[in-house]
Amino acid sequence: MKKFVEKDLNLFEAINKGVETHLKGSESLPNINPISKASDVAYVRFSVPDLKMYKRWLIDFGFKIIFESKDSIYSRGLSGDGFCHVVHKGPAKFLGFAMQMGQESDLSALHKKIDGCTKPHEIPGIEGEISGGKRVSFIDPVCGFLVEAVYGRKIDKIQPQRERVEYNYGDKKKYRRPSNKLQDISGNREADGSNTIYPGPPEILKIGHVVIAAPVGLHHKMMEFMMKTFGIIPTDSAIFETPKSAEGHSINPQMFEMLKKAGPSPIYPGTFAEGLPTYAAFFRCDLGETPTDHHTFFILSNLDKRMAPDGEKINPQLSHVSYEVSSLDDVWKVISSKEALELFHPYCLQNRVVSWGDVKVDEIIYLNGLTFVREFTLWGPNHGFELTIGKRGGKKSKVKWKITKSASGCQISITVWPYKSNKVPRLLYPLVSFFVVRPMLKKYLGSVLMGLDFYLTNKEVVKKNLFGKHPWFS
Repeated sequence: MKKFVEKDLNLFEAINKGVETHLKGSESLPNINPISKASDVAYVRFSVPDLKMYKRWLIDFGFKIIFESKDSIYSRGLSGDGFCHVVHKGPAKFLGFAMQMGQESDLSALHKKIDGCTKPHEIPGIEGEISGGKRVSFIDPVCGFLVEAVYGRKIDKIQPQRERVEYNYGDKKKYRRPSNKLQDISGNREADGSNTIYPGPPEILKIGHVVIAAPVGLHHKMMEFMMKTFGIIPTDSAIFETPKSAEGHSINPQMFEMLKKAGPSPIYPGTFAEGLPTYAAFFRCDLGETPTDHHTFFILSNLDKRMAPDGEKINPQLSHVSYEVSSLDDVWKVISSKEALELFHPYCLQNRVVSWGDVKVDEIIYLNGLTFVREFTLWGPNHGFELTIGKRGGKKSKVKWKITKSASGCQISITVWPYKSNKVPRLLYPLVSFFVVRPMLKKYLGSVLMGLDFYLTNKEVVKKNLFGKHPWFS
């Protein structure tokens, strides 16, 4: 099962054979010339039988309702991307999703190349009044979802209602918190837990990503369709070796339990709970040199063809939708806490504290027993930190964790300046650095950031080697 797929092996053939792939951007892909290039996910569309009850959930979750009728509710976040969640009165069902396009010409291209695609048109009715713009729509030929492509939507941004948490930075008086007002690092409650400063749900920014669960017979076809249609490219892939208990579900045990309580599972039996492997493919929008999210679209599939050799009588379903929130406090709270790596680091066996006062030092023990000491040299709440890492008494590498706040939320980056090993001849080191050290570090740091994203999204401790093994640390 866990066989590495070489770059020249056809991706879809590999998926059909049920082997694990470690995709490296577009390098591992068949030559695909996309019809259009999406820049993001725009919104999702549902129908529900009880709009009143659903409205309560929308508010509790943190959405801003911008239009409501007896038949529909439209909701938005703080960003200026337009509405991001639509629900209509009807049977409980996921209807489809919309992609935000990079250029208006993409709409015409989709109309010409996709069977049944509408002509580009001004978004009509209340939807046009809410955010304007143009769109096309069609039914995707693989899963049967309503797919919309939109361009030029615009809506006024909403400023966050919550003030920045104040910290005491010593000589920087403007950052001094008010006297006699204790705050924990998140700023959400008094330090003693007595009073909530900012009651209520988090502030939603925008839609984050959409995850589709497709039967094995359709999985690779949906991957190919999305890549050819919207130009999205794989970032990573993984196989989740799922335990036989729902409690040990490697993706989201809470989700599985909720599906069971909801009645007949919308995903065919055995996908997540019978100890069978689940293949996950992560896709990002192709924005060239512009930084983008690790994944915007995500497709899950069971790889055991015994369950559904041809995908018959099994309907593709929405797995989940994620939304970005406005506060970076939660990110800082996680990465700055003691023993934090045990929560989200997929190669960390143990994260032991040596000291955690004015001087911060800890140890990371990797899965293979390798032990590194981390000595923190710079500490900036809600901004990041710098440290040195290496064997006790040995050479150290410099590492920088940086949180950057943006209009759409926040980004976190990890930069490493590795030490030069004495085991490598000086003249050969540039080659070793480029062809060995950099790719290995890229895979390592990518897995760490995916683990952090997984933990923040699911509030679930990341399983070891969740995103594949690493030669240095597994």
